[in-house]
Amino acid sequence: MADFPERCHCSSPPKMHHDPNLYHQDGKPHHHDPNLYHQDGKHHHHEGKPYHPDGKPLPRQYQKPPAPSSSGTARLCVLLVGFFVLLGIIALILYLVYRPSHPHFSITSLSILSLSNSTSPFNTISTSAQVTILIRNPNKRTSISYDCLSAFLSYRNQAITYSTQLPALAQEPGSALALSPVVGECTAIPVSYDVMEGLMTDEMYGLVGLRLVVQGRIRFHPGPFYGRWGTLYVRCDMLVAAQKGFTGQVPVLGNPNCYVDP
Repeated sequence: MADFPERCHCSSPPKMHHDPNLYHQDGKPHHHDPNLYHQDGKHHHHEGKPYHPDGKPLPRQYQKPPAPSSSGTARLCVLLVGFFVLLGIIALILYLVYRPSHPHFSITSLSILSLSNSTSPFNTISTSAQVTILIRNPNKRTSISYDCLSAFLSYRNQAITYSTQLPALAQEPGSALALSPVVGECTAIPVSYDVMEGLMTDEMYGLVGLRLVVQGRIRFHPGPFYGRWGTLYVRCDMLVAAQKGFTGQVPVLGNPNCYVDP
């Protein structure tokens, strides 16, 4: 019996699955344009430019506007920095030219009108004196204004007179002013026992250390500019030759040192 080869059962050919996206609406397949591919087979990509689905570029009115250039912003920043630097240089020059200095105070003379003490009913000192104050303005381009000025005398850091009001002053550059106010009105001022005993001892030796205090407001006028009002506090320490019961002008020993606190 002859051997017959086995019958081959051929399977049906595989069905092709067609992607509907590869066909137009009319049923025709898409034709890939070979120009859309590089030589290496990769698809062309449009470099961020908007294109219509049919491959044509969009009209200009539908495209994104170009990003603003940063050169204008950088130029504006440079101009602003240069402007502020120029303002700083001008302010520094004006400060060096019109920089004000504090006025100089000095005591030229002192006349004691009354100086007495009492222990009844408590320790008090009654003082009245006329002080000549010389004020110099060392600035050559700056005038000075004084306001709300007052002065009083103290002994061992304790006031022995009430404050006496002084007139407002206006001082020109490089000028000098002299004031001769009467400080104190023979009004009894309560003091400590140590202050009264110290004053009595100094009068016995004929040397009394006093301090004149001047306080108020001051304002500088550098050139065409006007400064703000500031606080003025001046203290002048002096040693006078005074004895108990003496009245009149007394010698002021040495050059009294006056300190102006800013």
